[in-house]
Amino acid sequence: MIAARTRHLDNAVKEFSERTEKFNVVNIGAGYDSRFWRLDIGNAEVFDLDLPVMLNERKRSLDYSTRPSIHNVDIDLEQHQIDTVLCTNKHFNPSLPTFFIWEGGSMYFHDNDIDHVFSAIRNLMTPGSCLWMDYVTHDLVSSATGIREIEGFVTNIRRMGEPFSNGYNTIENLAWKYEFDVEENIHCGAVLNREQEIYKHYRFCILKNN
Repeated sequence: MIAARTRHLDNAVKEFSERTEKFNVVNIGAGYDSRFWRLDIGNAEVFDLDLPVMLNERKRSLDYSTRPSIHNVDIDLEQHQIDTVLCTNKHFNPSLPTFFIWEGGSMYFHDNDIDHVFSAIRNLMTPGSCLWMDYVTHDLVSSATGIREIEGFVTNIRRMGEPFSNGYNTIENLAWKYEFDVEENIHCGAVLNREQEIYKHYRFCILKNN
């Protein structure tokens, strides 16, 4: 499933780069993501958003001297608004299209925090911008899939203290709330050419201005 996520997001970023002269990338909760060291994206300014402790780890493991277009941005998503923080960054050009990435994060946030993130993205959505996001279904979060492997997985992550908090059976409802169009909505099995039901509870979407 991680392989499907990596493949789908890599392709989405590359396709966006090919049709956009210059743009921002806002990577929300960047973690250890090294995508923009792997990909040859020369027409973007990249903003990796995360907690200071994680950004310090990134600085130790990644050579920023070779990627002057990649910028670390300190933020606590539960305390700060993404749009406010970015608009004070001298490298961020709010007039450019922006490719937003929220990878591996939405399932850990409650509705109020989701609202803060989506409202900020909405405020920064210039023409041509989009949001790539992965998510799980509400059925998975609520242990209602009836699939033994999924139920066991959800139980294990709860025991580890990292329970999923949020999921969507219909991503269109979330998109409508923030006036986005759903450009693409696909389950990870479709990326891997697998049709088993288990894969249909982890999905990737691209949302755009309507």
